[in-house]
Amino acid sequence: MCPELYDFTGKLVEGAFDLSDEMLDVISKEFNVEKLTETFAQSIVNKAKGEIEGIAKKMYGEFGENLMKRIIELGEKYTTRTLDVVKEAAEKTRRYTFPHVPQHFLEIMYTAMEPALAALYVVENNAWNLIFRMDTCRFFDALKEKCGEEVARLVPCKYACLSASEKLYKDLNMKVKLSMDASMAKDGYCQFTAKNLAMKKPMPTSLPERLER
Repeated sequence: MCPELYDFTGKLVEGAFDLSDEMLDVISKEFNVEKLTETFAQSIVNKAKGEIEGIAKKMYGEFGENLMKRIIELGEKYTTRTLDVVKEAAEKTRRYTFPHVPQHFLEIMYTAMEPALAALYVVENNAWNLIFRMDTCRFFDALKEKCGEEVARLVPCKYACLSASEKLYKDLNMKVKLSMDASMAKDGYCQFTAKNLAMKKPMPTSLPERLER
């Protein structure tokens, strides 16, 4: 079932979450997961665990940063009603930029990288936190196939996701604290949190309190 988006007047926006197939195709072709993994596999032959970590941070980190840079460029070109409505709401209310704008670009990234993904699995989405999880991962699967279980358990691909998020929030001029709360190797899924540092007050614990704010 597709998520729904309402504009600032409360009206349902039809087709809000439709992403351009052309855009997703461009991204997936320019940023090939299998090719990256093969290059990484060749780079870590006979390398110690510490060296592998350093190589992973550089290779996957650069991949993630460049990936998000390209996504931001294409995301603005192939705009959706999601982004338009969020920007309109932000301009009128001075709210909603976080978490909705970064979520939009993350939706593009993971939909392009994971063709079978219908929508990003968002665990929490509010003015304080944006938390999402991935139950499947082409990066991790490719690592198991090309590098073996031992290397895959290091989850070197985490640097792609973390660096992509760092690039995104930097370009959006948002101060957040990023963390990886779960990994494929230990938990069977990956989960990432972006904590909005602009929110000085603690998150309300009850729904009425949230609505008041």
